[in-house]
Amino acid sequence: KNQHGYSALDYSANYPLLNGFLRTGQNPVSLIDKARIPEYISIAVDFYWSGKYGETVDLIEKILPGIEEQFGAADTSNYGMMLSYAAYSAYMKEDYISAEKYYLKTIDVFHKANVRSPMYNYSLFYLNKMYREQGIFEKAEYTFGLLNESHKTNSGELSDAYFQSLTDFASFYQDYSRPLQAIAVYKNLMDLKLKRF
Repeated sequence: KNQHGYSALDYSANYPLLNGFLRTGQNPVSLIDKARIPEYISIAVDFYWSGKYGETVDLIEKILPGIEEQFGAADTSNYGMMLSYAAYSAYMKEDYISAEKYYLKTIDVFHKANVRSPMYNYSLFYLNKMYREQGIFEKAEYTFGLLNESHKTNSGELSDAYFQSLTDFASFYQDYSRPLQAIAVYKNLMDLKLKRF
């Protein structure tokens, strides 16, 4: 039993794949059965929310082709969300190359489906954060620009969300000793505030 008092038998009621594991000892995610993609998605979600980021990435890498085949590359509920889970899990593992790959795919899926989706902003935010942590100025600057445009489009140029985004952008330029760019952003912010008030 685990720390919550559940055994593998308890979980097998929710995941029929585990019945085979209990009978044969064969890892149910070693060979992917495309007919059971929804069950694999549920297992990946459980891995993710349990903080098992390595297992999450490993499983999602195996099932993504099946998810795309079953639901389509434009699907946000399954394909897009699994890309997002893989991106954050890879980031938590400090596998930044994989994290970047999955974040870019996530951003593309949600941008095409609905640029107003919170997942679009969420993914942009974490990709930008990762670039800033790694000191990759050009990519961080580019994703900040996308974030600003998203806040402006979704909330309006006189919104608190857009103001905060511009403030963060100016601070970013200050952190990288780019005073002229920081001043330009602050000037834009002040003009908008005067316009609002």
